[in-house]
Amino acid sequence: MANNLSPITRPAARLIILDPDNRVLLLKASSAARETPFWVMPGGGVEPGESFEQAALREAREECGFEVRLGPCVWIRRHRYQGGNQSINQYERFFVAHAADPAYAPISPDSYVVDHRWWTLEAIQASDEIFAPRNLRKFLGPILEGDYPERPIDCGV
Repeated sequence: MANNLSPITRPAARLIILDPDNRVLLLKASSAARETPFWVMPGGGVEPGESFEQAALREAREECGFEVRLGPCVWIRRHRYQGGNQSINQYERFFVAHAADPAYAPISPDSYVVDHRWWTLEAIQASDEIFAPRNLRKFLGPILEGDYPERPIDCGV
């Protein structure tokens, strides 16, 4: 069936969640729309009346089951994807977040999440897995060192 619907714009907040060992939490996503699963950062859509920061904190609770200390927005990303028969233009802001007690226990798990893992930068760089954003290997190092950009940078698709 052809998609005759106009694309919708969806603002979203994503989290670069770091644990006390300076590892980053990634969720393995799988869907019928993609043949190969890939690793993404927790996050989701901004609800009406909610700020990006509020959405990020809510998503940490819902998708991960723990509270985080929210830091700055360091990356932005725009991408288009197909959600059912609807084309979606998503605009994302990525926030650094610190988890003091990172016991992963999602309250409202997404059906597309099939695994989770705390990754070191070295493990990400050595992996053949697919990551989103694709430039994660390039941009994560400075974040782990606490070297945040003055303004959010576009991290690509």
